[in-house]
Amino acid sequence: WTHSQLSTRYEPLLTTAGLDTVQVETDPESEAENPGIRLATMHRMKGLEFSGVLLAGVQRSTMPLELGPASDAVSAEEHELQEQCLLYVACTRARDELVVCGFGEASPFLSPSQAARRPSAGEPASSLSNATQGAALKQQ
Repeated sequence: WTHSQLSTRYEPLLTTAGLDTVQVETDPESEAENPGIRLATMHRMKGLEFSGVLLAGVQRSTMPLELGPASDAVSAEEHELQEQCLLYVACTRARDELVVCGFGEASPFLSPSQAARRPSAGEPASSLSNATQGAALKQQ
């Protein structure tokens, strides 16, 4: 998701629900002084750590991001690897809990068993965290 989509889609939903939000921009240390849910693109998460991370919108139509036809097979493979690395970095920002969600068809970067996994009745979502963090990304 792009930075503008955070501002126009997710931030208003959370604010309407009565939750404070802070967009991670350029200075996470000064932003840390403000209470609220941190909103960031995957690119902005590099080098940061959070107790819990929710990655929203991770589905085939957005991950990997389609930039149009690649000029050659090497460029296409390189772009796909960069997108997979970006998802990996975003997932590894979670210290204790990771939730990856989307709609429609799952991203090809998620393994089928983890992409379809949902907590069973009475099972906390956090029980998926370690399995998702460790096994959800396909090994390439």
